Amino acid sequence: MNIFLILMVIYIAAMLALGYFGSKKATDSTSYATSKGDVSVFNVSITFAATFASAGTFLGVAGQGFAYGVTNIWFWASQWTSAGIIMALIARRYRRMNMNKNSATVADWIADRYDSQGLRVWLAIVSLAQIAFIASQLVGAGVIINQMMPFISYKMGVLISAVVIIIYISMGGSYAHIYTNIAQGIMMAIVGIILAVSGFFVFGNIITEIPAQLAAIDPKLAMPLNPDNGGYPDILHVAGMFIAHFWWALNPQLINKVTYLKSEKDVKTFCWLGPLLMFLMCSVVLVGSYTRILVPEGLGETISGMDSAVPYYVSMIFPKFIGAVFLVVIMAAMMSTVDGVLLYVSSILGCTLYKNTYVANRVSKGEKVDMEKVERTTMNILKYSTFLIGLIAVPIAFNKPSNLTAMLWGAAGPIMSAVAGPVVIGIYSKKPSAKAAALGSVLGCLSFLVLYFGKIVSSVYLCCAIGGLVSVVLCVIGLYVFPPMAGEKAEKIFQIVEDASTD
Repeated sequence: MNIFLILMVIYIAAMLALGYFGSKKATDSTSYATSKGDVSVFNVSITFAATFASAGTFLGVAGQGFAYGVTNIWFWASQWTSAGIIMALIARRYRRMNMNKNSATVADWIADRYDSQGLRVWLAIVSLAQIAFIASQLVGAGVIINQMMPFISYKMGVLISAVVIIIYISMGGSYAHIYTNIAQGIMMAIVGIILAVSGFFVFGNIITEIPAQLAAIDPKLAMPLNPDNGGYPDILHVAGMFIAHFWWALNPQLINKVTYLKSEKDVKTFCWLGPLLMFLMCSVVLVGSYTRILVPEGLGETISGMDSAVPYYVSMIFPKFIGAVFLVVIMAAMMSTVDGVLLYVSSILGCTLYKNTYVANRVSKGEKVDMEKVERTTMNILKYSTFLIGLIAVPIAFNKPSNLTAMLWGAAGPIMSAVAGPVVIGIYSKKPSAKAAALGSVLGCLSFLVLYFGKIVSSVYLCCAIGGLVSVVLCVIGLYVFPPMAGEKAEKIFQIVEDASTD
């Protein structure tokens, strides 16, 4: 029997078991969506890193190394450095500001911060673009399953992965996400290191040998900046990559991880431990260059797509059993992100749109509402909407892109650009009103859409960087254009942020 099939069945069974255990702790809509703030700092850090890394790194970014050489190291460098910096700047204040509200989503957090139902609805709508993000990750599963078990088609591989993730997330919500990501993240860190270090045994001193052997194939492959790489061909685009990863850390499925933490002390640890784990996991990007040396002709009959580079390397270098284990772990990289985004989108539907918008509107009108019934309905939406989201995402994933990293950034760009300004400025200043936040959020999002989908700027990473910067700058301008938030409201919101005795 196919070794990969056996390991995949064991892995799927383990994830479903963890989902079941998670269901024992997700007892209401708040704990289902965001936990009870009772998760250890290591578990939150590994969950954050695993969600951040994803199949986009293990397949897509590594695949860019296969196509363009060592230049993809810039992507790796910007991931953990930018995430560490932005978390150090905002994590403590974001968590504190959430303590009185227990916001289920970043859309709820921003709406509560600015006391605006309009922002809540706007950001909920923008968040639905994350369904395409889910689809992009399912692409990775389809590629691996089809490559290791040719008797299972790419589309069937996508479908199998989606069904497994939907089942365990619908059971345990945030706790299923956390428990499965702990297991997935540990495996990802170990395999990422092993694959990166394997280059020393295959090629010798990778610091000198890899560039030299790549240069013999094509001098551009050994250049720090490869002009053929449309994503980051020059120093401007590399700078954009670092800025874009600031906003990437504000993705809803990532920033909400800080609300899982138990204490203020844990926030400080999280701000260095999360990036360290990311550094280890994402070292897998080096494998793209290793594979190019093994397949000097590049894309062609042997490797037809960039995303297949790492699976090919694993199958060629490692014994069959070890290789199968590693490829299951790469599947885990995909699942570790999909489950977080799936949980977020279901929370948008259940908590943000139903409970905090529709029901809240009825309450504000003085209508009598049965809150126990509301809670039951919210839980049902949270659980069963995952199936609807999957039904939409799977057909999108059937149309396999040339590089899944570009696809997922295109899907994440709108929400990243929409939340950057309201979160960053709203955390540090009491003055911005809902109008200032809306100015930055709407025009930041629109700037990304126009630049990227209008093909004005070809690099999706630079488009994300610009979209986030526009959002932040316009929020600052809004401070001076619109009247400030009412002093009493602002003081109430910031009281817990400035209270030194908190935690």
